[in-house]
Amino acid sequence: MKLFQKKKNNKGFSLVELIVVVAIMAVLLGVLVPTLVRHIETSKQSKDLDGIAEIRNAMEIALASEEFSALEGTATYDNGKVSLTKDTAMTTDLNEDYTNEVLENLATGEASFEFQCGSKKYKAATVKFEVKNQHVKAYVDDTEVK
Repeated sequence: MKLFQKKKNNKGFSLVELIVVVAIMAVLLGVLVPTLVRHIETSKQSKDLDGIAEIRNAMEIALASEEFSALEGTATYDNGKVSLTKDTAMTTDLNEDYTNEVLENLATGEASFEFQCGSKKYKAATVKFEVKNQHVKAYVDDTEVK
């Protein structure tokens, strides 16, 4: 009979025990959240650098075409605006392919390519693409991106 009877003095957790558990959870969150935020920002920076390298590689592939062989100039992306400086431009019929778009813009002197950085470090950065001798160098705030 005693096995099936409820204990009358079982009241559950005390208030002190609950406060201790909440305090431990707050300390753990205080340590983990800044680390998580730092890793997210590092991931965004890596994604931005990969995007810049991808644009540079697409430009170099397009430079392999004979119509762009003598093209030289600089495309500068700063805060959502693109400015172009051309040294030598080819005047031939160009493909409408997206990979050739930046080079076409350099050749004609028009600006219309889109690139948006997502990380805090590169959001306000200036990105330059220098085209010379069929090679493209990408710079982020005067630091070369490999």
